[in-house]
Order: sequence, then C-alpha cells, then structure tokens
Amino acid sequence: MAEHENKSTQKSVFDAVVAERRYQDLLPKNRSDGKIRTVEGELLLLEDYIARARKAWVDNAGDTQALDVVRKVVSIGVRCLEVHGVIERVR
Repeated sequence: MAEHENKSTQKSVFDAVVAERRYQDLLPKNRSDGKIRTVEGELLLLEDYIARARKAWVDNAGDTQALDVVRKVVSIGVRCLEVHGVIERVR
C-alpha cells in the first residue's frame, strides 16, 4: 500500500487549507514586500511553489514532503482569489 493511498475527505482538505491560510495571514507583512499585489505576482509565487513541490517529491522518499508543499500551493491560490476576486464556474 502506498504511503498516501488513504484519501482525505473534502472537509479535511478544506480544513488544512483554512489552517494554512491562517498561518499565511500571520506571516510578517514585509516577508513579501508587496510582491503579491498583482495577479501576476501571485502566479509567479504559485509557479515557484509548484517547482518546490516537484523538487520535494524528487528529493524525498514517498509523497509526504511534496504534499506538504501542495497544501501551500492550494492556499496561495485561495489567497489569490480572496485578494483579487473569484470567478465562479457558470456551468
């Protein structure tokens, strides 16, 4: 059985993202120095963290380290939509 074959519920996923967003909001404001004031800045940050997730997967046995970074990626995306506006799916 693979390390993470046990699937998470949608609720536990969303709970983890909410906790990560709370953590992000507690980070010092000077940490980003205004780099994420635009959607482009958010996209660059997402791209960087996706590369970090890939590297974590390559550099470590199993999926745990990569999934830790994926949680951060999802939370960065959530923050982007919070700050810049969400576009809901029409269909």
